[in-house]
Amino acid sequence: MTNGVRIACVRSTRTVLIVDDYPSVLAWASRAFARDGWHVLAATSSGDALTAWRGAKMAGTRVQLLVTDLELPDLDGPSLARALRDEDPTLCVIGITGHAERGAGWHGTLLHRTAFFRKPMTAAELLAAANALANAAPADQSEMCPMDPIGLVAS
Repeated sequence: MTNGVRIACVRSTRTVLIVDDYPSVLAWASRAFARDGWHVLAATSSGDALTAWRGAKMAGTRVQLLVTDLELPDLDGPSLARALRDEDPTLCVIGITGHAERGAGWHGTLLHRTAFFRKPMTAAELLAAANALANAAPADQSEMCPMDPIGLVAS
């Protein structure tokens, strides 16, 4: 503890990219995911999200989950999700919106590994869906155990 501030370093194995143009929603979701042990990347637009995505890739960090508002000032959430899935087909996506009519059927265009929430939602609901999607997603090849039996059998 330094000057009354407790510092804790947690090495997370899961990374989420959260995109919402409302700062209060972005801050709320970022705090919820961070408390749940996720490494959080946050952006207020699709352009900023793409920059954060590319920066993570350059740093060797794989983003497992995109949480995006469906209505963004530049590229909309579903279009952003499709663009990122073109680069990583295993990406899980949660779409959120405050507009009920916008949410109807959007995730049908993204098919698998998606969930949808209307604002407001609870942190527990959002995290339960995020963890279920991430746990069900196929493993990245770099995270897989090699199937080479050499050295595994005692002589």
